Amino acid sequence: DKHLVEFETMISPGQRLHESELESDRQGRIQTSASGRHGMGQTNTLKEHERDLFADHIASRLEEGRSSNQLNRIVLVAAPESLGRIRSKLSAPCEKIVAYTIDKDLTRLPPEQLTERIQKDC
Repeated sequence: DKHLVEFETMISPGQRLHESELESDRQGRIQTSASGRHGMGQTNTLKEHERDLFADHIASRLEEGRSSNQLNRIVLVAAPESLGRIRSKLSAPCEKIVAYTIDKDLTRLPPEQLTERIQKDC
């Protein structure tokens, strides 16, 4: 019926921080016998880790809503990279109730414009 009801507002404060604001220390160093000292790099940055944690949180909340019959259809709206992360974390039953996805970052729109924009895109 295209009537939207907001399930929950979820905001990740770490999403908007710079990498340096998430780190408390410099990267460690390692001594090797063959070639001296090297910086120890991370395969995933702290920002990537924060994004994964937030996607886990969203998927978990959606699953709780689905299993408690609070949700019967979902419209997911997120920036393309975030949307992919979230969808990869959804359970199969939760994935089945996704009615629409909108791969746009609409986080800066006021609530009344957000609802209007989503209804237009669906």
